Amino acid sequence: CWRPLVSDPILRRGVTRVYSLEKLLEFRAVPSVDKLRWLEEMRQFLDRFLTPERRVLMARFRRGEL
Repeated sequence: CWRPLVSDPILRRGVTRVYSLEKLLEFRAVPSVDKLRWLEEMRQFLDRFLTPERRVLMARFRRGEL
């Protein structure tokens, strides 16, 4: 479920996710090594397939500039 945390459009940049307690507990039950493995696999995938322009766009998004 996505929802803005503030109403000011300048402060509302980026994405915010809200998860239920049940989903958080499920995630907590996953071993850390599995979470890190998944994260590394995603990083490798993105490194292989993102164009330089998309990388710049994603970096701006993560910084909240979009």
